Amino acid sequence: MSRGIYLFRNIRTKQVLATTEKSLLARPKLIKGQIPDPTLRPKVIRPDHWTPLVVATGFESEASQNKVYVLASNPGSPLVPKTRKEKREYVLMRNKDKRLVNLDTTEKQVAQLARTLVYLDAVKSDAIPANNK
Repeated sequence: MSRGIYLFRNIRTKQVLATTEKSLLARPKLIKGQIPDPTLRPKVIRPDHWTPLVVATGFESEASQNKVYVLASNPGSPLVPKTRKEKREYVLMRNKDKRLVNLDTTEKQVAQLARTLVYLDAVKSDAIPANNK
C-alpha cells in the first residue's frame, strides 16, 4: 500500500484540503479541522470541484505519514510575508473581495507542506527516508 499525503484544491474557491486518502469523499470531516471559519467552509464536498494539487509519497511507516500529515494539514503562512503596501491594499478592499482573498489557501498550504518536509529532514525524523527519495 502506498502511503502518501494528498493536497486537493477547489477549482472555484482555491481552498486546499490535505488528506491521507486518495479521495476527499473518504473523510468528509476534514473540512471542520482544516477550515476553522464556518463562513469560509464549503457546505458539501463536490468531487467535481476538487482536483489533486500535490501528492507526497515515500513514507516508510504509517506513523511517519501521520506525523507529516498533522503538521502539513494546519493552515500555514505564505513563504513571503505581505509588504506594508499589500497589507494596506487588503484593508481598503471591499468585503466581497476580502472573502475571495481569504478563501485562496493554495500558496499557504503548499508552503506549509514544504516547511514540514524541510523541518523533518533537518531534525532527521523517521518521516523522511534516509536516501531522500
